[in-house]
Amino acid sequence: MDEKITRTAVSVDEDFQYFAENKELDVKQGTEITLGPSKDKIEITFKGERIRAAYLSVKGKNQEWVSYRGKKYRGEIRYYIDQKSLYVINLLDLEDYTRGVVPVEIGLKDPKYFQALKCAAVAGRTYAIMKLEQRQKNFDVYADVRDQAYVGFSGETVIDNAAVTETFNEILTYKGQPAKMFYHSTCGGYTENFENAFGNVTFPYLIAVEDRFCEESPFFEWEEEYNTGEIYKSLVNAGLLKIGLSAVTDIEISERHKTGRVSKMTVKLSDGKSVVIDGRRVRDVFKSKKNGEILRSSLFEIETEKNRGVLQGVIFMGRGYGHGVGMCQWGALVQSQNDTDYRDILKFYFPGTEVSKLK
Repeated sequence: MDEKITRTAVSVDEDFQYFAENKELDVKQGTEITLGPSKDKIEITFKGERIRAAYLSVKGKNQEWVSYRGKKYRGEIRYYIDQKSLYVINLLDLEDYTRGVVPVEIGLKDPKYFQALKCAAVAGRTYAIMKLEQRQKNFDVYADVRDQAYVGFSGETVIDNAAVTETFNEILTYKGQPAKMFYHSTCGGYTENFENAFGNVTFPYLIAVEDRFCEESPFFEWEEEYNTGEIYKSLVNAGLLKIGLSAVTDIEISERHKTGRVSKMTVKLSDGKSVVIDGRRVRDVFKSKKNGEILRSSLFEIETEKNRGVLQGVIFMGRGYGHGVGMCQWGALVQSQNDTDYRDILKFYFPGTEVSKLK
């Protein structure tokens, strides 16, 4: 968890201990501690006293959690300064972190999905290890879709914690090394090669596999409809087109990957020019009209609507939700329902890998 703020006040709770670095503060219930930047350190003010320290740490006294903004988290809450901004992070060990990830990454809670929950535990743990190699200055992972959703102690459930316990210290490995971990909601029938979604680097286990399991997903099929004005506005908002006198006259998918996902789209304009959109940007350019978020996936067909040869709009008829790389969560759920062991599910989505104990 991280949160960037400028200045804040913390009201002392008798259930917690407060430390300026390693020195415990002598503060009583209800005392207000004010925090703000002071050059490269945090300024801690309480009862007329002012202390400068690298960070303020809040820990539980007699319980395994600490609270922040009404929610409970294992480990400790730490406030620190970086570039004159105040950050809030949750420090905890890997297993406790995984307990806070699984509940939100696989939302269905039923014994028939238990193997999928174990997949989520191994995946969440492996992803965190991957991010440790790319460590930020003072934290490792974001607590949202920039990395993995994380809800802390408040979101834990009995079945999710059982999945974490039964996979204790397990991660996905390739040739004895931690694997790169990626997953998504619904692949739509085919997962995707890593390089097609994220870059020119290839990984022998992040390859497209045919997946017939995720048809039960509510996102397996979807539609989005745009008129020409909305297409034009999307291009402008994405910085691909400047506002002018030209209009959209046609749109087509000019290249696809072998999985069917869009590799390149071309939008033709009335001035004879065209805007070419790389497949990796398609989801960002055309937002979903249902919720304003990025397009569900780049696996879609298009159907243009014309009146006397003049383009009126286009319908995107798509499948899946997410980038398509790695584990399809809905596919994992259905395989779990079919009594497939979590190790076999992970091997299906990451060919050549195995589940191993973290060294």
